[in-house]
Amino acid sequence: MKYFFHTFSIVMILFTTSVNADATVRVIDRGVDGDERYYQVVCPNDKHTSVVNRFKIKQVCVYKIGEKEETCRSNWNPNQAAKYACK
Repeated sequence: MKYFFHTFSIVMILFTTSVNADATVRVIDRGVDGDERYYQVVCPNDKHTSVVNRFKIKQVCVYKIGEKEETCRSNWNPNQAAKYACK
């Protein structure tokens, strides 16, 4: 019985770890165009959106999934904007 409980615990830890690993927001750098750097965002639900870092006006903008207008903030970095977009 001890062996079963020990094995079951290890399997559950590994399963939980792999599920959480898939729940990450991926931010992929797509390059610079003029005064802007573009990023592709892949959400945990496999939906895609984009983030733009606008250097000249010092803002990071994102199109949140399901919304038609972009949201911009000066205190964001691309990772923070990506997490906001995937909510």
